[in-house]
Amino acid sequence: MTDTASRNTIKNTVNILISNHGEVLLSRRANTGWRDNELCVPGGHVESGETPKQAAIRELEEEIGLQITTDDLVFVAVAARQSSNYECVAYVFLYKLANRKLAYNNEPELCSEVMWVDPHALPPDTIPDCAAMITRGYLEKLPYLELGYS
Repeated sequence: MTDTASRNTIKNTVNILISNHGEVLLSRRANTGWRDNELCVPGGHVESGETPKQAAIRELEEEIGLQITTDDLVFVAVAARQSSNYECVAYVFLYKLANRKLAYNNEPELCSEVMWVDPHALPPDTIPDCAAMITRGYLEKLPYLELGYS
């Protein structure tokens, strides 16, 4: 194995678009050391032994306080992502929320605010990969994305 191959660890992640009345929920990262003060959709790493849907359910409960089942998630896209630190395969799901009051910031130490936004007019401080998942994956219905590659 070469040095490049040993450094090339690909992580599995999930991102969950929560929609309600035409808007999507974004959260502002804080105290994480990665893209703090920027907006993103809920998500995180798939842990050992989890499926992407199981990870999405766990992340939604941890971050937003939602308890759902795998049947509540709709597949949107898979995104091959490359950043300066690592590569990952992100599984992007949609959850249609019936009542906005059910979603709240469950991790105030890692998220300074949550907000509902029009997916057609994302705030300029939305993390570019998250913006692409929303615009290209969700709105344009492209099931496969390559993000961050030259």
